[in-house]
Amino acid sequence: MGVNTNQEEREEKKAGGYTSGPETVKSNPGKGTRYEGPVAPVAASIVLMIGWAVFILLYAIYLSTEMTIFQNLIVTLVSLLIAGLLVGLIWVVYGPKDYWRGANN
Repeated sequence: MGVNTNQEEREEKKAGGYTSGPETVKSNPGKGTRYEGPVAPVAASIVLMIGWAVFILLYAIYLSTEMTIFQNLIVTLVSLLIAGLLVGLIWVVYGPKDYWRGANN
């Protein structure tokens, strides 16, 4: 079995592609298969978290001096909750599309 697996892998590399199980999407039949990962939600999540960090930094520099520690903690937690909900919403909307696209191919 081990010999056949290695031989199959070499043949796939010669064909210019690879397979990764049921998630594999045929994108270029002449060059093999390619898995198209969740690029958009990953990028949106990264941008959203960087945006949250910038918001907290600017808030800490300019607005936090007028409020108590408890109020600053509440603003931080609520903004983190909102950012987390937005990231969750992005992934909930994307998840079924990715699952069904892989299952139907």
